[in-house]
Amino acid sequence: MFILLTADWCALPWSLWFPLKSGALRPVPAVPGLYRIRPTGVLELSYIGQTGRDLRDRLARLARQLPSAQMPFDDPHTAAPALWAWSRSDGFTWECSASPVEGSKQDRMCLEAGVLWRYRLETGQSTRANHGRFHPRFTKSGTRAKGVRGHLLADGLMNPDGRPGTAPLLASGEPTGPGWCGMEWSGIVPIDHAAPPREGGVYRLMAPGDTALLYVGETSNLRARIRAHRNTGKASLVSWSTTPWAVLPFQRHELENDLIGAHQLQSGAPPRMQFGGSGT
Repeated sequence: MFILLTADWCALPWSLWFPLKSGALRPVPAVPGLYRIRPTGVLELSYIGQTGRDLRDRLARLARQLPSAQMPFDDPHTAAPALWAWSRSDGFTWECSASPVEGSKQDRMCLEAGVLWRYRLETGQSTRANHGRFHPRFTKSGTRAKGVRGHLLADGLMNPDGRPGTAPLLASGEPTGPGWCGMEWSGIVPIDHAAPPREGGVYRLMAPGDTALLYVGETSNLRARIRAHRNTGKASLVSWSTTPWAVLPFQRHELENDLIGAHQLQSGAPPRMQFGGSGT
């Protein structure tokens, strides 16, 4: 895991590590990019994120939420409740590192997915606060509009989003192949005639004759989700894989992210409709 400390991890120009405190973030560049957060001095990442605005401002907004006496809301930063909970339970303080990234939102989100997948491959687990993971002893705050704050659970209770995640997927096979990334995929069928089970899983959308994918998704109900895609008219073929070992949403999000990262590695680009892409 020592590679996580390097300044060129994932071939990105990462900054030095700075305390995640408003007054300590002046050296962080005020440009779009990716950032990573870890417990101070610990060889582990707790969160990886991206922003299209200003890295310094994004991290400063997060830093201002963490000292709150109550668990912060889920906005303006979705990682704030989880980092707050881990601080309260384990006494963590945080530090951050950033990397400027040029390009579109799709470029940054694809890169973020690839870095998250790389982290899972190197460590065998996900970060503490990505994919919807949370502290097992706390509930999570909602948005400011809902006004519901998270809290410590009573003894004997556990937040299911604090359970262990899935094992990372390895890039194997072709993105349109039957055993891509070690998954058991259904046959490729026209989306208008698809009849997947009403079970949780992941799916891939594609076009005839194309060796790359249009989209990778996850859902708790494959039949309902794939039928919803019929109305978009952007994909004509579909294939799916049920994931009975990944029953929680964050576990399916881990697998979805791994598949996007693997597609990026194998095809040199994300699925064309991923992260708001047009599909062209």
